[in-house]
Amino acid sequence: ILSAVCSITLLNICVQYLPSWLFFFSYQLPRAKTPDFATALTAICNNLHLAFVEILEDSASLHGCSIQQQHVCMLVKETPDRAGVSVNCKSSDASLASNIIDEIRSFV
Repeated sequence: ILSAVCSITLLNICVQYLPSWLFFFSYQLPRAKTPDFATALTAICNNLHLAFVEILEDSASLHGCSIQQQHVCMLVKETPDRAGVSVNCKSSDASLASNIIDEIRSFV
């Protein structure tokens, strides 16, 4: 869905554009196909061609850009019970953010 090539640095995207983006989706998804958080996070990045902005022990900030240059930022966290992931997705395009969440459901 997303291309890893964007013309603006990841940090600039998060600082400059994120506050003005209108569409925000938040979901908790069970991990049915991935054994742990690290594997789920790797699957999300590899399948959606997202880049890491920041990685912590139980969460990560991700960024990607569609071929139409629509940016998306995500915060992925391990759920407290360690059985799933919480995905917060913000974008300027509602259908892009919604489709990304649907895509993640298919492989996490």
